[in-house]
Amino acid sequence: MAFRIALFDMDGTLLDTLRDLAQAINTSLTNCGYTDANCTPQEAAQYFGSGARAAFMRVLAKRQGVDTAQLLQIKQSSQPDDLLIDMDAVEKLNREFERYYTRHSNDYSRPYPGIIDMLQTLTERQVQCAIVSNKIDSEVKRLAAHYFGDYVQAAFGLTSSVAPKPAPDLVHAALEALSSDGVLSSSDGTTSNPANQAISLDDVVYIGDTEIDLLCARNAGIACISVDWGFRSKDSLLQQGASCIVSNMQQLTDAILS
Repeated sequence: MAFRIALFDMDGTLLDTLRDLAQAINTSLTNCGYTDANCTPQEAAQYFGSGARAAFMRVLAKRQGVDTAQLLQIKQSSQPDDLLIDMDAVEKLNREFERYYTRHSNDYSRPYPGIIDMLQTLTERQVQCAIVSNKIDSEVKRLAAHYFGDYVQAAFGLTSSVAPKPAPDLVHAALEALSSDGVLSSSDGTTSNPANQAISLDDVVYIGDTEIDLLCARNAGIACISVDWGFRSKDSLLQQGASCIVSNMQQLTDAILS
């Protein structure tokens, strides 16, 4: 049975943003007085997934010699006990990042090949689409409007008033926005679409490229499709328990519609 609502991560799933993210990291480090700021797009992929604050926690941990596996254990609200990360420095870097990135989030970022056609196909098949991202909310909305227009009915990013993924809060916000009455029932796990047809959480799928997306889907009680063209490799996704991994747009379209 086809899914009726598809919720997408943005960075690494819909948009290739790594060059802009790497540049934003390097600019933030330089402006905060760090030397040898030379983060590559490939390194930026290791840092992002849990939001910019967690990314800078990982950047500073990497400078202490932490390996990739341990980096992924670092979240916005937690870090391994044996690490001593200067959180004042993280906050300063995060503020600098926000100032720079809101002006340069789309210098080099582009949709992955085939994304627009895939979204068009879903729209034609009456699948409602929304974006749920740990990216800065203003940039999620701006990039969604710029690239995806009417193919995406709602777009939600990170604000100070909402818990980041893997908490399910952003998923709930998106489902409420897509419902006709703005209410997601907690008693039976259903909501309603603009046609006033009941929608079960079984009708909803989350599509993302990292372990954070897998956990978010699990916490929200919905299915997850992982893509391997983003910030994590197929092997990494398998190690995190991904049960459905796609490698191209046709596979993704088929997984949503079949």
